[in-house]
Amino acid sequence: MNPAPPNFESFEDAEKTMKDHVLSLCNTYSNSIKHVLPTLKKSIVAPKVLDEDKQIFNQLYDEGNDHLHNLIQLKIELNNTTPETPYLILEISAEVLANTVHYLNNLTSTIEATTLYAN
Repeated sequence: MNPAPPNFESFEDAEKTMKDHVLSLCNTYSNSIKHVLPTLKKSIVAPKVLDEDKQIFNQLYDEGNDHLHNLIQLKIELNNTTPETPYLILEISAEVLANTVHYLNNLTSTIEATTLYAN
């Protein structure tokens, strides 16, 4: 059974709740990316890793940094929202979060496709 949808006292209450939830997701996803970046960096410079795998790890590392940057920027924008920009910020939030989720969801399968993982 699906949970009941939340009830909001006002539009501002709904906006604050969504903003808080998006900020929480930004923090969670940022922490996940920060956790994996050092391992990717080590894989890029490890002497026993094949060049093809290093290239994959480097792409994942660069993409992870890009997503981390976007999440940090989103948090800044969310904390500086003006009454004129809430819909634009929500649209940007949806895109940034969707792209980050896509990256995180594909991270494991991309690593599993490397020669290093297969051995």
